[in-house]
Amino acid sequence: SLNYASKAWATIAIDMKFPFQISRYPKLHAGFTLVEMVIVIVIIGIIAGVLALFVGSPVLGFLAQERRAALTDEADLVLLRLSRELRTALPGSVRGSNSVVEFLATLDGERYRAEPPGLSDDRLETGTDDSAFNTITRLGGAAGIPAGARLAVYPLGLPGSDPYNAADGVMTPASISFNQGAVDVDGRSESRITFTSASGVATHNFPRDSPSRRVFLVEGPVSYLCDGTRLLRYAGYAPQSAQPASRAQLDALATPIQINEKISNCNFSFAGSGAARRNAVVSIALTLQDDQETVRLFRQVHYNNTP
Repeated sequence: SLNYASKAWATIAIDMKFPFQISRYPKLHAGFTLVEMVIVIVIIGIIAGVLALFVGSPVLGFLAQERRAALTDEADLVLLRLSRELRTALPGSVRGSNSVVEFLATLDGERYRAEPPGLSDDRLETGTDDSAFNTITRLGGAAGIPAGARLAVYPLGLPGSDPYNAADGVMTPASISFNQGAVDVDGRSESRITFTSASGVATHNFPRDSPSRRVFLVEGPVSYLCDGTRLLRYAGYAPQSAQPASRAQLDALATPIQINEKISNCNFSFAGSGAARRNAVVSIALTLQDDQETVRLFRQVHYNNTP
């Protein structure tokens, strides 16, 4: 028919104008197939595995080094604190065993007057009861002598001159306190220390004169104890003639402060006895451990043991 013929000629005309075949129903663009996704995942896994060989070990090494550095810093801080306190120890007062060390901490030291010029009250009389004496400068500095502090003269740490034994007399008892004021000795300003007690003026007998004429201002005993994984510090208790060397004995005297809780092992050893005591050394071996790392440090602390 005419209509059919017209459509046929129109189709021929379109084909002549567009020589390339045009699909009446073009394909739609699709995503990845399951097979393609699996192939990509496998390739990424291979690449990641290769990279892990080169990147993983350095990263793990860095993290391990960071843990060791943190643990070393903790151990070093513990040793630094112990070293600083041990250097303030009263001569002849350091004692201990493998897991505990005890000493009498000092606040100051000064030379006392034992010879003229000045009156007899200006001089410290040893071997007899005395109630006052002079020091060259103010003992304890601007703060003076704090409440509860004691004075010690020529503590040797030997029988008859043991600062822990009240009967030896090298250190004043807790019942004596002190007043301190300025006095003039032949135009020179010195500090006068007067012994007092609850009943008024007090006296004390220091048995021996110090060759260096030195008097120490003593704060009191301090103990460090390794208890399991913790390092504990005890202070503020009265001196004991026999050293409290166990947790139960120290807990009965004072409340501890925890210094560190990562201790796996610690050891205190002491060198210097008799004539060599002035060269006394405390050796500290400390091991700290966390979940993955262990650090062991060793330090020797030389303290002044010359009374």
